[in-house]
Amino acid sequence: MYETKDIAKAFADAAFWVSTCGVGYVKSIWDDDADDYEAPNPETEEPSNGDICVTAPPPFNIMVPNSLELDLQRQPYILHVYTMAIEEAKDRWPDKITPDHLPNVVSTNEIMETRYLNLVGTEETAKPDSCLIVEAWVKPGATNLLPDGGMFITCDKQVVYKSTEGIPYDHGDFPFTKLENVPSGTYWTTSVLEDLIPIQKEVNRARSQLIENRNSTAKSGYFVQRGSIDVTKWTSRPGQLVEINPGFKEPVPIVVPTMPGFLKDEQQYYAEDFEDISGQHQVSKGQAPSGVTAATAINYLQERDDSYMAPVYKSFERGIQAVAKQILELCVQYWDDARLVRSVGPNNAVSVQLLKGADIKKGTDIRIESGSVLPVSKSAKNAMFMDMITRGIIPSDKGLELMELPNMQSYYEEMDADKRAAHRENTVFQMMNPEQLQMTLALRDQMKQSFLMQNGMSNENQARSNPVFAQTLDKFDAPVIPVNDWDDDAAHILAHGNFLKSQTYQTLDSSVQQEAQKHYDAHVAKQQQKMLSQMMMGGTAGGQGGAQAMPPGGSAPPKGPQGGHNAGGNNQFSNPAPAQQGAGQQA
Repeated sequence: MYETKDIAKAFADAAFWVSTCGVGYVKSIWDDDADDYEAPNPETEEPSNGDICVTAPPPFNIMVPNSLELDLQRQPYILHVYTMAIEEAKDRWPDKITPDHLPNVVSTNEIMETRYLNLVGTEETAKPDSCLIVEAWVKPGATNLLPDGGMFITCDKQVVYKSTEGIPYDHGDFPFTKLENVPSGTYWTTSVLEDLIPIQKEVNRARSQLIENRNSTAKSGYFVQRGSIDVTKWTSRPGQLVEINPGFKEPVPIVVPTMPGFLKDEQQYYAEDFEDISGQHQVSKGQAPSGVTAATAINYLQERDDSYMAPVYKSFERGIQAVAKQILELCVQYWDDARLVRSVGPNNAVSVQLLKGADIKKGTDIRIESGSVLPVSKSAKNAMFMDMITRGIIPSDKGLELMELPNMQSYYEEMDADKRAAHRENTVFQMMNPEQLQMTLALRDQMKQSFLMQNGMSNENQARSNPVFAQTLDKFDAPVIPVNDWDDDAAHILAHGNFLKSQTYQTLDSSVQQEAQKHYDAHVAKQQQKMLSQMMMGGTAGGQGGAQAMPPGGSAPPKGPQGGHNAGGNNQFSNPAPAQQGAGQQA
């Protein structure tokens, strides 16, 4: 949802208003008229009806009644006022807006005068081109007219939509998320720009004085004795010849007083005030202070600047959490039919699955990792990882991966191929249908019993005494997800072992848990078999060691691992005829 609904852009637009006005908003609603192309209908492959819309309305369009209540969700009601083109209003509410309805507001000046925004090309005498829309979202108990709360929309004072039985969303909250800057003790937080404006005025005034002094010094005036020259011919251009009447003195330059040195130093003082008030010092601008090269010192300076923005970061973390929760609640409420959606799991593994709202009804609790929105100095982060690699705290390959060097991406993909494959298998276990798994296992058991009967075996233990039969039985007992010969067992054992310890594994059906455990055991058995083979080869090369490494009886160990698992990883059922033929020859 974060990618497909462009939530990042909505927060970026809201961040502009937060930095300039002190308050920003993100609005997340359900639009019945929209088409969801990212989650199509799996049967028709057409876009699903209805979609989630996430926008960032300007703070001038949002109105609340209680300026002393800091929490938006505790306001009794909230108004979202905006303009809409008259054609769009007629198309959206054809039964409410008559075709002869005329526009009565100017869209560019109705909410806020454009002259305050320095917009070029707008005129005060523009003709009406839009209608005024007011969305009113009312909490329960705010008014006797709506005791349960509700929501209604007016178009030019005409009600075009109403919900009198509460807010139309099951989560019961206003579909707005407030983002804040500097706390002010009231609902309307302030911006750091308010504190910087007086300093900026002084900077402009001092700079104007410097420019004026520069011009006065470069082209100072002259004292001229009256009648000495013809002033109409004086142009002050370089190399000009000026005739002086006999008996008069030549013009004398006017001496301009030197500007005090402290005026020049004020520019530096103002710059330092800017940095101290805004919390944007050299390290925040990507410049390490002179003489500072240690990663710890750079991180400390960065954290000092980040502390200025702590309220903003906390507000954005809470905002992302609130928007994510509302979006999932809307999916639960409005996704009546299954939709084909893409999801990203561990190690960025992408999966496609069918989801209804009921499938995620118990998964709408969202938590944002604290500090995850803080900016990170890449140079300081890389220096920290290099220091940890040097001290032996983390392996070098893991440290390079954490650095996220762009030129190393292809190298990471090659090195992590087995890890990503193991994570994909874990995802398959999570999505596995227990009923289909039981049917598959039952079919395998029937095939195994049929194989035993065809070969005249009364039980499985009797069949396993024959190595050829044992290999065939291993195929019936192999994991549903095969263990391939080319798999890196160490990487798979680590990834699957972490999965078996996870909470996700604990919530799976017992049959799926047993299958995941079987797959893990097969990797362990395959790794042990490979180590045993290597030891035997080394012992054979050493002479006597080979004889000691042989199992009792002098026969080589079976190719398949013990415990009924398939080391070869082939979960396809082979034709039992070759095994029967081999058994007959041995008999």
